[in-house]
Amino acid sequence: MTKDFLGVIVVLSLSLGLESWGPVPDLRAFDILDVQPPVLVAIHSPSDDRLMLEFDEAVHMERESVRITPEIPIREVSCEDGTVTILFDRTLTPGAVHAVEAEASDAR
Repeated sequence: MTKDFLGVIVVLSLSLGLESWGPVPDLRAFDILDVQPPVLVAIHSPSDDRLMLEFDEAVHMERESVRITPEIPIREVSCEDGTVTILFDRTLTPGAVHAVEAEASDAR
């Protein structure tokens, strides 16, 4: 009788233990979250009326977030993959120093 009683306890313990495990949550979705901000890797002026900012990932930038000192009127800001192109209303003066401040965010 003692042997049968121990067998019931073992089976009951195993069944209760297996039921309490439940399904394992899928944590793979957290692996694709981008928690790093875009990093500016290059800046250059391919022509006398535009400035190109290159980032390490695809970005989004609004025209209103770009500030240039001394001020130059901005005609358009476009984003394609990791490159932001700022098109000005007038030509840039070669050798002139300007400070550019802008806010970029992840494209997704």
